[in-house]
Amino acid sequence: MVPPGLELPHQAATTDLNVGDGAQRPNPSIPYELRIGVTGHRDLADPDAVRIAVRDLLHRVVTVFTDASRHPRGPHGSSGSVTHGVDAILTRLLSLLSRVFCPIVNLVARMFSLPTWPVVPVSSNRPAKDEQTPLKLTVVSSLSAGSDQLVTEVIRDLLQHPTDPGVVPAGRRNRYVEAVLPLPVEEYERTFSTAKDLATFQSLLQLDRGQFVPRPQPTVVCPNYSSREEHDDQGRHEAYAAAGRYVVDSSEIILAIWDPERAEKPGGTASTVRYGLDEGKRVIWLHPDRLQLGPQLLQIAEEGAGTGVALPPSPAGTVASPLPQRAKELSPNFHKLAAFGRDNAVTRSELCEAVAAESNRFMRQADGKLPEEVSRTITDHILPHVVRADQLSLRYQALRGVALRLWPNLAAFAVTLMGFQILFLPDLHWLAWIEIAVLLTCAIAHRVSLHEAWHDKWRNDRRLAEGLRGALFGSLVLADDEPVDAEAQYAACGRVKSRVQNPLPFYSATQTWFVSTLKRMVRQEQRRFERTIDWTRDLPGIAGFLGDEWIQRQADYHARNASKHHRLARSNTICRLAIISLILLVAVLHALGIGHEQNHHEQVAAFARIDLWIGWATVVLPAWAAALHALAASEDHERLSERSRRMAPLLAGLAQRMRAAESRSQLEGFVRQAEHLLDLENQEWAESLSERKPEFTG
Repeated sequence: MVPPGLELPHQAATTDLNVGDGAQRPNPSIPYELRIGVTGHRDLADPDAVRIAVRDLLHRVVTVFTDASRHPRGPHGSSGSVTHGVDAILTRLLSLLSRVFCPIVNLVARMFSLPTWPVVPVSSNRPAKDEQTPLKLTVVSSLSAGSDQLVTEVIRDLLQHPTDPGVVPAGRRNRYVEAVLPLPVEEYERTFSTAKDLATFQSLLQLDRGQFVPRPQPTVVCPNYSSREEHDDQGRHEAYAAAGRYVVDSSEIILAIWDPERAEKPGGTASTVRYGLDEGKRVIWLHPDRLQLGPQLLQIAEEGAGTGVALPPSPAGTVASPLPQRAKELSPNFHKLAAFGRDNAVTRSELCEAVAAESNRFMRQADGKLPEEVSRTITDHILPHVVRADQLSLRYQALRGVALRLWPNLAAFAVTLMGFQILFLPDLHWLAWIEIAVLLTCAIAHRVSLHEAWHDKWRNDRRLAEGLRGALFGSLVLADDEPVDAEAQYAACGRVKSRVQNPLPFYSATQTWFVSTLKRMVRQEQRRFERTIDWTRDLPGIAGFLGDEWIQRQADYHARNASKHHRLARSNTICRLAIISLILLVAVLHALGIGHEQNHHEQVAAFARIDLWIGWATVVLPAWAAALHALAASEDHERLSERSRRMAPLLAGLAQRMRAAESRSQLEGFVRQAEHLLDLENQEWAESLSERKPEFTG
């Protein structure tokens, strides 16, 4: 899916990112937020020993992530299998060949208005410092006495005095603690048995305020709960269970300080752990009384699975295994983000040029419609990331296009060449080497496309670019943190709206987790310019800008896209009919015996023998028909044309309504509607491509 021109690609630079001037740093690293949920016992026999174990565990986790970012092929990065090593060698070989031959091929291609062939990039094994992925630790905790407070304090101390430069320190974070309370603060404070625990809770709760947007209240699962009213123990247990589920749903890794042999009340650590395992989360277990075991990764054992440390009260068959030593095994999405951050398929100079061009275009279009400070903030802190995602998607789209067309076309070409040699030039056996070279080229290109994931990178980067484009425009209207009326929105336990947009985007496909996270980061940029906007004065300009530059351009793109794919679908249909007609003609000639009457004993030149031409066409035409079918099935022009044909009028109507918005609240509604519509369309497009990868078939 090619974007509407090269529109506003996105850079999610935020106060947390501390990016600086995007025009000079078009490839700033994007931190990864690792959200760690905490559950555990209140009563710990040796809290000091547990504190040391937690500190060591977090140090190990941080080391795995930061070292994997610095050394992608190191002990904490991707595994170095033999197959991987062979693919890496083939990638470098193909990259070298492409650097030599692509300029020549592209010179000829431009003469005949054909697609050019991009140079094959090689993934960096030693990323520069600004290409490495910093780590942002966020703790999600109920801040109860014991385990919750202990882990939160350890993370607080780690962030206030980080020893690893790859960790974003507390001073550059807006908020790194999310308190999830089962009961209102006043009620929850009554549950602390000592003044020390209460004071610790109150001090840690202050960290859930944010230095830019103070929050008067933390996340409360049951805000209407009151011990003065008729609430039995069951209601309190349900509140604690709901808080535990919220912690799990809002986190990527769950740290459980848990003795499974202890008898627990409903809604305790055991139920939270089991819920986390059922949800597929990575649960790291520390036994508070058997710390010598070290941290273990808990999993639900499949029937007949291998060995592990069995947990007696685990009816689901839970087993424990040593903590993974590779970042990809702890967090597949950190692995993806780190790969995105160091991706050098587009050079720094190309990015600088693209960022400058887009910044100038944006400033021209925004002139007189947006306050200058707003425009400058967007071009300096948001736009570069959009441009980078856009440029990478375009580059991988071109590479994927090469991989898609290479095998079917070259395979058909090889059949054509060898059929011609066998029938007409039987003495020129050396031509078989050309066929061998063609097939080897196809095989190498296919292996490299899989190794470098060109198809997936194109799909994911395009998904990212379009999502961030929507976030960029939405940041003009939609705030990152909106006031929440707890009394109005939370009528019952467990019905809590997280302050993290899409708190669990981690395991959905096509970078949805990434898009959601960076959308939130983009909207945080609104803090830089929100006070500059006077909605009484600026509403018409902003509404017109959004309608024209965002939605109408998307509508125009879909109109062009529908026409383009309709034309390509017709061309494919005509080509198929032409090939079928030729095959039918050859079959008729063969059935009529044309060419058979020639006396083979006469000295007739091979090129003059009709029967040989019929035999050659009988072999060649089906080969090209198969190649055409493979290309058409991968491109799916008819479906793309129909989808864009329907999208264009929907977006055009929405753009018209957006321009006529009479208030900020009305404009917000239109922006949310547009973002929802475009996200769904973008997600559907990405999912439809998940199974349509270039194939190496016969």
